[in-house]
Amino acid sequence: MEMAIDLVYPSPELLVTAVMIAADNVTGMVFLFLFHIPDSLHLWTTYTLTLCSSITIVPLVAVSFPTTRMTIDTD
Repeated sequence: MEMAIDLVYPSPELLVTAVMIAADNVTGMVFLFLFHIPDSLHLWTTYTLTLCSSITIVPLVAVSFPTTRMTIDTD
């Protein structure tokens, strides 16, 4: 969350946090709704969780951002 706030610095922290929490809630709701699809084994959950965890590492490694907030705070 701190990285997202730094990336969109001029925007208020409250707005960034609210958007991230809303996106997290919608994603969780969709993921939990998928359990209502009739399937006896739910083997897809293991692959989905592994894939989601792996996909999130790529943007975290690739992103570089200016430390504008830290510069302003330390001055």
